Amino acid sequence: MTGRRVALLVNPHAGDGKLVRHAHSLAERIARSGATVEVLRGARPADTARLAYEQVAHGVDSLVVMGGDGMVHAGVNAVAGTATALGVIACGTGNDFARAVGLPVHDPVAAADLIAAGQVTRLDLARIEHDPGPGGRARPQRWVASVLAVGFDSRVADRARRMRVLSGHVRYLACVAGELRVFRRTPMRLLLDGREVSGDRLLVAVGNTAGYGGGLQMCAGANPTDGLLRVVEVADATRLDLIRMFGRLYRGTHLGHRSITVHDVREVRLENLSGERLVPVGDGEPVGELPMTVRAVPGALRLHTGASDLHAAPATG
Repeated sequence: MTGRRVALLVNPHAGDGKLVRHAHSLAERIARSGATVEVLRGARPADTARLAYEQVAHGVDSLVVMGGDGMVHAGVNAVAGTATALGVIACGTGNDFARAVGLPVHDPVAAADLIAAGQVTRLDLARIEHDPGPGGRARPQRWVASVLAVGFDSRVADRARRMRVLSGHVRYLACVAGELRVFRRTPMRLLLDGREVSGDRLLVAVGNTAGYGGGLQMCAGANPTDGLLRVVEVADATRLDLIRMFGRLYRGTHLGHRSITVHDVREVRLENLSGERLVPVGDGEPVGELPMTVRAVPGALRLHTGASDLHAAPATG
């Protein structure tokens, strides 16, 4: 893989600089393959996203993100549909995408060696398309690698973003408990490959892969190589249902519950029929407001991966 240009982008919230120092040693490891590697770090998340887009526009062969699912989201939105491959050094809190596609987690050396090897596989992504703005002005599209969630889970994510105490999985559980006390359902309309479904929903999750939230397999069975999205609706579950279901979510054995309906579709349109502001999250990040259409885009991502169980053909070109 001599002559490759690689940009290694580090989480701007890397704290005391240890992650950045480690990134330089990993860059040297990748460079032994003959690649030229540059380490970059934005001061804020917006800077990180800008750097990712700039590197792809400058034609780097690989954009490597070092961090958690938020960094994967930034990287995916920069490389989707381009010739630039994405590399992931998963060392965040959740790392749901890395786990779903068989990448090393909390093993930066193994992840760097995989990227140095240069093997690339094409995977599907979920593309979010918003309705035109005032005057028919087009709005930017977004991409999701793992799961888009609306309702209970997006409210939990919003609480977590605003919480200034606790961290990691403990913070997530505290936010779940807080949302359980409120326990709101939202009237929604879904168009599933054109077929309409309406009613009050506790949550709707749209999965390109199975999990989010640090291991919750809400969209168990979702496959990022089949050209489909797995849509999971939770309608009339009670608080007690959710509490009892929580352990099953980590095992992906919850889909047979009476309150859950599963659809495998190429696209889904999501509409909010309430007056409440509802902000969906994709890969744990806010992705705009409803209404929106989410489409599966086969092969939109070129990913450095050594996983053998994805059943995807190696990328070419």
